[in-house]
Amino acid sequence: MKIDYFLTVILTSILTMYFSYSALNGQYGLFNKFRFQAQEIVLLKQLDQIKSKNSNLNRKVIRLSDEYLDLDLLDQQARKFLGLMRPNEIIINFN
Repeated sequence: MKIDYFLTVILTSILTMYFSYSALNGQYGLFNKFRFQAQEIVLLKQLDQIKSKNSNLNRKVIRLSDEYLDLDLLDQQARKFLGLMRPNEIIINFN
């Protein structure tokens, strides 16, 4: 009788410790939940940065498209990528 009670208490204690440990440190535990939430915040900030960079590039593409041609932007891009300059200009690179 005492042995059954003793084994039940031991088994219950072991199971309680196991499930408590799993609830905190397991794959779906509380600590991982907080880590995933922090990682989500960082990734959402990166997503916002990428979206803003993408919208800036889309605006440049539209400004260089056939329907809408921005001559100032075209001049700037030609100078930057092709190294073109006017005879009376001096170009200073800070690279």
